[in-house]
Amino acid sequence: MNGSGRSGDTRNIFLGKAQYVIQFRDSFGDLHLHVPPAERPLEKAARRLAEAVYAQWLEEVRVWNLGEHAPLGVPWEADWTHADHREKAGGQVEGGDLASVVSAYRDGGMRLVVLGAPGSGKTTLAVLLTLTLLKEMESDGPRPREAVPVPLSLASWNPDRDSLDAWVARQVRELYPGLPSVEGRHPAATLWEARRILPVLDGLDEMPEEHRPGAVRHVNRALSGDPFTRAPFLLTCRAEEFSRLVEEGSVITSTPVITARPVEPRAAVEYLRLGTPPGRERAWEWVFHRLENVPGSPVAQALESPLMLWLARTVYAAPRTDPDELNDDGRFRTAKDVEDHLLDNLIPAVFTTDPPSPGRPDAPRRWNPDRARRWLGHLAARLDRRHATEIAWWELHRAPIPRLMAFPLLAVLGVLIGQALAWTERRFGPERPAAPMLTDGFRLLSPSTTLALMFGLAIGTLVQGAAFTWYGRMVAAPRRRATPLRFTAAARSAWRGTRKRQAAGALVMCLFPVPMLAAMDVPGPGWIALLWATGVLLPAALLILFTAPSTTGESVTPDALFRSERTSVLLKAAVVAPLIGVPAATQWALRGDEPVAPGITVWLCATIALVLTSAWIRWALAKLALAGTARLPWSLMAFLRDAHRHGVLRSVGGHYQFRNVNVQKHLAAARRPSEFSPSILLSEAGRDIAERGADLPGTTLETDLDEVRIENRSRPIRMGSLLVAVMVTPMYLLINTMQGRATVLTAWLPVFLLWGIGITVLLAGLAVPRTTRLRINAELIEYTEGRRQVTYRWQDVSRLAMRQAHQFGVPLPALYGLQVRLRPGAPPPPRSARGRDGWYSASPIINTTPEPPVHIAEALARFAPARCLPPHR
Repeated sequence: MNGSGRSGDTRNIFLGKAQYVIQFRDSFGDLHLHVPPAERPLEKAARRLAEAVYAQWLEEVRVWNLGEHAPLGVPWEADWTHADHREKAGGQVEGGDLASVVSAYRDGGMRLVVLGAPGSGKTTLAVLLTLTLLKEMESDGPRPREAVPVPLSLASWNPDRDSLDAWVARQVRELYPGLPSVEGRHPAATLWEARRILPVLDGLDEMPEEHRPGAVRHVNRALSGDPFTRAPFLLTCRAEEFSRLVEEGSVITSTPVITARPVEPRAAVEYLRLGTPPGRERAWEWVFHRLENVPGSPVAQALESPLMLWLARTVYAAPRTDPDELNDDGRFRTAKDVEDHLLDNLIPAVFTTDPPSPGRPDAPRRWNPDRARRWLGHLAARLDRRHATEIAWWELHRAPIPRLMAFPLLAVLGVLIGQALAWTERRFGPERPAAPMLTDGFRLLSPSTTLALMFGLAIGTLVQGAAFTWYGRMVAAPRRRATPLRFTAAARSAWRGTRKRQAAGALVMCLFPVPMLAAMDVPGPGWIALLWATGVLLPAALLILFTAPSTTGESVTPDALFRSERTSVLLKAAVVAPLIGVPAATQWALRGDEPVAPGITVWLCATIALVLTSAWIRWALAKLALAGTARLPWSLMAFLRDAHRHGVLRSVGGHYQFRNVNVQKHLAAARRPSEFSPSILLSEAGRDIAERGADLPGTTLETDLDEVRIENRSRPIRMGSLLVAVMVTPMYLLINTMQGRATVLTAWLPVFLLWGIGITVLLAGLAVPRTTRLRINAELIEYTEGRRQVTYRWQDVSRLAMRQAHQFGVPLPALYGLQVRLRPGAPPPPRSARGRDGWYSASPIINTTPEPPVHIAEALARFAPARCLPPHR
């Protein structure tokens, strides 16, 4: 803005951003206001993404207490032994402290690989660098085509299934669903294609070992280009795992590498001293002395890691603790002993029984340390078995115990609803002859109530299916919801969250009840259309609005997802289901029947169909089962929230993660024996067999100079028919108990037939042993199973690895099999050997660990080419 005087000279100029500009006294001449051009949709999406990422990770840094005391000075140094040629990667990054690394990253091409030992501060460096770049973007103003750094955990990426482009777009879409749309869609894919996202890829070592080479290839392919246009990124990995990749020929091209060095003794002492009240410094005196003067002592070696320094400061923060015990060399003979001691005492240190400060708003609850350790250990063990790092509350129902307790819970629910329907019929229904009494005290429902029961379940299921069809894959995980009070915003979000084909499919589903309404003797097509519009179309439209994504740019949090799912369930029961029940009651009234009892029945049954399929109800049933068996607390979300506040967990999108993978693995290894599942016991037995060098049970081995032949006899467990029976039984259980026919044998005949077939097939498989033969020599690997024979010649095999086994396309948890990937143009094996993601089965022998059995590993070491050897153990 500038003002011009009578002579044409400019008297004052203001350049910058301002909401209000006030001119005092007189203004002579013309007033020129230069308004910046309107923000383009892509620029707006990038700005909102930067704001959401900054807000999310700034809160995490506050939880980590990185800014409360002087930051720990972790030294970094350039590592050209793990990098591409220096001429290609550039020599700008030479290491130093955090400020030097950030500056060098800015000036050296914005590409970097960060290596280090476990707990060396790789993730902390990545997060701090992200916040620094975002703060510079905010202070300097948006620059053209500037990329927004977004931390992403590589543990959830399967490079054999998804490209880096598809995975990054999906992760950004799930973590930040409320970004403003670009061309009617979520902007994640568009931002990535325009290179407006700077991926901060954390934890390459957390991926399965067979996936890491593929991940490196995807990164090189997706982020390649000339020095002026190639995309920036940052990647973190443990030094040992990355060194193994480099030895195998996998290197991040045109990218420098830095490695974390051990923390200097003086920096460690300064970090601990500044984090300790002045009156407590004498308790650390001898620890400080050994750190500075006895570098080879166990405590000095252990406290070279930033993670262990944070643990030491946290564990010995309480006044009654004595850090001098770390100097006891008789108790702590190695650095590993010190590390285990600190990890063991983390939970008692943060989950204390002391009352919280009365002045602290929303203070954490008081949790028993022993119970907290057991609960966190159960979660860590579950993640460890699934080779995962993310705690998702909506996936707890997949645990074995909730699945086992689903039948009795459904039975109880069905009995309660059946009693409620019977009472409704007696209270509001017309006078009818007494229905026949069953032996268990229940009366059979009348035909009218039974019809209303079926009608409510059918319409409720169909309305829910229409919402699922509208959003497609977006219903796979919960997300933030739009408030129904803002109808326009909810409708706009619902339209942006679907496609024309999905919307058409949802509308077609809503047309199915029209013949059903016409068959119910409703007088006139006008009434049929009105009942269909109010009883089917309107509830489906409202359900779609209630489950629409939010239009805000805030990042998703676990608590936000939980609250939104709970609100969605209440809206379904209080708004959508009554809209199905009222038109149904009108139908009965038009037919001349009593409308109240059928209307209430339809409402209750529609509520069941809408609510039982929600993530919140599945979570509630899982919590009931796991908390009832003392595996998790009753106030699970509050416990996870407090664990996050104490720094044990971190929040990444809608998931929780343990702050460090070492903490997760330690808690998983220290879980109580009672929490071992049969699969884990079997896995431990498999490891013991492997350590002793023994073969698997039922296996015979024949070996000579030219060939190894392995024969395995096993009795297969055929569960296909039983799985069908398991899926059908809950439906019959719920319907029969609601109708009061739980003890009528004829009502269970289809279930008895399915279970009989399943048990017969299972016993037949156990009675007839299956013989499989595996042959390995210098030319081929071949296996025979019954009449089926599969052969792979080594010249056609590009990769070989132990991967998760599959049956009928369904992954088998905690079971692994030998699989191969063929070269282009190689003859494909029979269809029965095809697996997933381009891999083929190379052996029918299944192991409970991701390591090949000893006899197979020895045969591969003798005859398989070096490029085909399974991953290093």
